[in-house]
Amino acid sequence: MNDGQYMPAVTILQNINGLSPKAENYRLLFMANCWYKLGEYQWTIDIADNLLQKDEHNELASQMKYLSYCEIRDFDNALEE
Repeated sequence: MNDGQYMPAVTILQNINGLSPKAENYRLLFMANCWYKLGEYQWTIDIADNLLQKDEHNELASQMKYLSYCEIRDFDNALEE
């Protein structure tokens, strides 16, 4: 991801299984970040929302969700977030 290789990172992250709950949260955060960088804002929102259902205090997921709503110009949902 650090080299801008977001799609290969998503491919790797999608195929990782059997993680602890904490590691799974990090995997999903990294995936959401990759999709955001690729301009796939609805996928970012969906993943961030999934994370927030498990932990409503996940600030990074909330921030990615907010920024994605801004990118798709859904300002009502962005403000709600």
